[in-house]
Order: sequence, then structure tokens, then C-alpha cells
Amino acid sequence: MNSNDVWKHNVEGIIENIKKESKLTILFKKFDGITFECRTPIDGDINAAIHEMEEILNKNDLVPFQIETNKEVSNAYIVQFPELDVIYSNEEKINMYKMIFKFLLDNINQNRKEPVSKGFILDSKDIYIKQTIQAFARSNLNRYKMNVTDLLNDIEYRNHLESFFVRYVDDYMKDKVLTE
Repeated sequence: MNSNDVWKHNVEGIIENIKKESKLTILFKKFDGITFECRTPIDGDINAAIHEMEEILNKNDLVPFQIETNKEVSNAYIVQFPELDVIYSNEEKINMYKMIFKFLLDNINQNRKEPVSKGFILDSKDIYIKQTIQAFARSNLNRYKMNVTDLLNDIEYRNHLESFFVRYVDDYMKDKVLTE
């Protein structure tokens, strides 16, 4: 893989690079690991925007792709890469896992006078790991190439994620104590 083409291996990189070239599409929103939505101005020409997007994707060798209009939103269309080999750097994955961990822990601590104890969190770590894997897979993988069940059943992956979670909980609890 050419280091200049690294951006072509995940939706965030693709969006970041192609939106610079797009004149007719004004909004890009990631849906999942292989799909994003594009919007034109309300009074824009969606067919011209789709044509422009096809040219941009072809020029950048981002094929194969599928584009379809959004049936419910007249100025929106969806771009999907069914063959995309989704690749993130380790740093990107770590940041994604931390965001998911934080979301889950903030969610359980919401509307509580006292934060949930570290022991309670660790007693439930299997649930957190399962939810983390499901959230990560839903947002960041190619569902046509990788199955969430395979990740859930990968013991080595789960163990690695579990030890990372335990370390994260320590940092999370320290931050909670400092901010309370």
C-alpha cells in the first residue's frame, strides 16, 4: 500500500480528501464503516452532484462504489464502498475504543450523585467489552467482509480489549474523582 493512499482505506479518510474536490456537495456524514451520506444545497442539482462525485471517486481510484439517492431527503445521496478493506492505524483504533469506553461509562454514571464504583464496572466488564465490540463493528468495519460474531468470538482480541478497558477504567475513575 502506497503511504500516500492510506486515506483510501476508511470512510473518514475518504471524506476528508474528496470533500476538498467537491463543489456541488456541501455536507458529508459518515454512516458506517463503508457508507457516507452527501447533501447538496436545497436548491442544488443532485444529479449534477452525483455525477461530480462519480468523477471524483473514479479519478481517485475509489472503486467499486455505489451511489443512490436518499428516498426521504430530496437533496441527499448515499455513497457506499462494498469492497472496501477498512484499515485504521493502531492510534486511530485506540482513540475509537476510548471514545466508546467513555460513552458507555458516562452513560452508566449519568444522573447519579456518586460515580459507579470501579469494582462494579469491572464486575460487568464482559458486558462493556461486548458492547464496545458491537459499537466498533457497527461504525467502523465492512459488514460484508467481517462479521461482528467473529470479533465477539475472537478470544485473543477480547482479552487484549479487556486489558485495555481495565487500564482505561483506572484513568476514567481518576478523572471522575478530579472533576467531581
